[in-house]
Amino acid sequence: MAIWLTLEKETVMHRLATLATVVMLLASLAPAALAQGKGKGKNGSGTTAAAFGISLAMVEDANGDGLPNWNDHVSFDVGTAVENPFISLSCYQGTSWVLAAAYPASWTFNLAAVSWTGGDADCTATLYTTTDGRRTTTLATLAIHVDE
Repeated sequence: MAIWLTLEKETVMHRLATLATVVMLLASLAPAALAQGKGKGKNGSGTTAAAFGISLAMVEDANGDGLPNWNDHVSFDVGTAVENPFISLSCYQGTSWVLAAAYPASWTFNLAAVSWTGGDADCTATLYTTTDGRRTTTLATLAIHVDE
């Protein structure tokens, strides 16, 4: 009888682990299912979500090329009826995480940091909302390449 109970527990745990994996996979794919169109990243990279929308807006463009460069200042245009939307911005140089910032959607971001003193980087802006400050709902993402 003890062997049967052990096998039953292992089967239940295996099923729960499989279910949890499927739920996490579906949750990670949901924002991508909403995405369509192109943002204003270099080479047209990035996506905008049809129901919400996010696009890059140059605030201070030091070299005047209209593209995001290191130490430029940018903001994000968001098209959403959601109250208090936020933007998080994460930038990487290769595998090194060089910038992490999250502000209300109306704020301006500086494409530089103590950990990012120059050079190209690949960034992802995420439009999200939260009701309690802990749990978030991703509404759209935008990939941005930042030149030196």
